[in-house]
Amino acid sequence: MHTREYLDAARRKIGAESNAELARALGLSRAAMTKYYNGERIIDDYTAARLAGLVGIDPLKVIAQANAEREKDGNRRAYWEKIAQLGGMAASLTAGAGVILLLSPSPATAAQLLVSALTTICVM
Repeated sequence: MHTREYLDAARRKIGAESNAELARALGLSRAAMTKYYNGERIIDDYTAARLAGLVGIDPLKVIAQANAEREKDGNRRAYWEKIAQLGGMAASLTAGAGVILLLSPSPATAAQLLVSALTTICVM
């Protein structure tokens, strides 16, 4: 997804009827928003993170996509595009790991079967 698509998604999410409303929500000028929409400028990392917050996605995804769009070197652009694709996967994996940890049983402890002054026998 390109940054323009993220801008459109944010606009829909907050119900902005104009670029000026979206610009206000992101703390930008209307002129800056127009340049972003026209492709004259690429959003900076701070704006990308705020945009991700409006859309409700991992900021790394939008930041990496913006860096990919700014990058002139093909290898570096490919690197940022890969990060942008993995950004959402990393968040999904983190959430999945959290669920697994919550559903995992607690560690087993031995129950004392016989306790005497000389020895303790435990059953697992």
